[in-house]
Amino acid sequence: MARTAKKDAVLRRIILASICAGTAILFGLLALIQFKPLLEAEYYTRDLRVRFGKTAPIAPEVVFLSIDKQSYNDVLMEEEIAAHPALAEMSAGSWPWRRSVWGHVIRRVAEAGARVVALDLMFPTPKEGDDELLLALDEFGDRAVVGGTFEEVSNLGRTSVQLALPAPLAAQGVTEIASDNPNGRVGYVNLWPDADGIIRSAHYRRTFQDTSAISLSGRMLEKAGLGARIPEGATGLIRYAGPPNFNYKAIPIYQLFVPSTWEKVFQNGEMLRGKLVMVGPYGNWSKDFLKTPYPNPMPGPEVHLAALGAALTGSFLHLPPPWASPALLAAAALLALLLILATSQPVLRLALLLLAALGYAVLSFLVQDRLDLVLPVVNPALTLLLGGIGCLSYEFVLEQREKRRVRGMFSTMVSPEVLAYMQADPDRFRLTGEKKMATMFFSDLAGFTTISESVSAEDLAKILNRYLTPMSNLVTKYGGYIDKYAGDAIMADFGVPVWPDADATSHAWKACWSALE
Repeated sequence: MARTAKKDAVLRRIILASICAGTAILFGLLALIQFKPLLEAEYYTRDLRVRFGKTAPIAPEVVFLSIDKQSYNDVLMEEEIAAHPALAEMSAGSWPWRRSVWGHVIRRVAEAGARVVALDLMFPTPKEGDDELLLALDEFGDRAVVGGTFEEVSNLGRTSVQLALPAPLAAQGVTEIASDNPNGRVGYVNLWPDADGIIRSAHYRRTFQDTSAISLSGRMLEKAGLGARIPEGATGLIRYAGPPNFNYKAIPIYQLFVPSTWEKVFQNGEMLRGKLVMVGPYGNWSKDFLKTPYPNPMPGPEVHLAALGAALTGSFLHLPPPWASPALLAAAALLALLLILATSQPVLRLALLLLAALGYAVLSFLVQDRLDLVLPVVNPALTLLLGGIGCLSYEFVLEQREKRRVRGMFSTMVSPEVLAYMQADPDRFRLTGEKKMATMFFSDLAGFTTISESVSAEDLAKILNRYLTPMSNLVTKYGGYIDKYAGDAIMADFGVPVWPDADATSHAWKACWSALE
């Protein structure tokens, strides 16, 4: 019997290990097929770690000139507007502005000594002022960048991707956006989100029709002589410098041309010397907002600034190698098994599982915050919790089945207190020897032989049932255990298989009380 008990224990552990391993395999397969609910949950936990973790440092080389209004007519006085032709065009009250404005901006910033100036703007069709813009691009092409875009076009049910170059440079063709063309003046402004529509990565280069195209921020880096800062693979998980409107300071673009602000804000251009200058729309009027890990949408130029700043400061997050995810799932399954085997208390087991899952979530936050490593959270945590809960469920079913078995065997033989004790720990009661002090109880009916000869078998059974039931109740009332019935005789034990009284010797006098009653 001892060997059987050992085999049962080994089988139980094998089944528990199988439950944990099966849970790990299940979540591994769901991760492999990128099961949408789990994938979105993982993205959400990653975003939470971004929101509450450290932010990337502000790159001091970057200046952001914002187009914060469609017209500055209500901001500038007449004499200020007269100070520069660009201000007159900005204050004319129409948007988009005449494109000569952008020629003035490029010239002003480049002549101040900026390393590069980029316009986060697109000029898809020819407009008035293109000649002035093209003149500035030709003059300062080694330091100027404008935006292009990849667009999906549907035709007869078929979708294709086309490149839209700025109208002044359209004649130059795709070479203007090619990454291997150092004289190119175009960078694409596209930002590709993850499956849930949130932008977490910067793509500095993308292949288009066998041409390696370069992004707006990537072109800025290359023209500034900082192309080596682009991460390997030309893609990187951005660590943002802060939530929307709380990272790179926005300086209204009109201040470039107002003499007082040119002197006070830009120190007559000295503030722009050696800087990477980004120009882009900024404000509700622009409708240029994108979803990022932060709750509120972020203006498009800020996302480009985040990509630029991440490259300049090396502030990228990194995914672990491919083997890390299955290794973490296996570790979570093993931990769940160990926690289940560590104690037999269900509440304590559940508490340990929850604490372990919470501890792993905290660990993943610290690893991402301190080491820039993004560990998967959802699948390992669910493997730990559901693997452990699966084991708890299995053991609960076993326990209930064992309780039913014990109840079926002993419910008519022992007191309710003893039965409850036996059900709580059935493993204690095996068919093996155990030396104990106990009191034996025997009773029978005087003259039973004569009675049995004078009645039929059916009547005798009725007599015995009416007699044995109340007599058995008197035995179990005092904690006795019905050992067996032999016709009219009752054999009972007091003190075994368990005696719940605090007084270990009380079984003797309780047996006497039962006999007397």
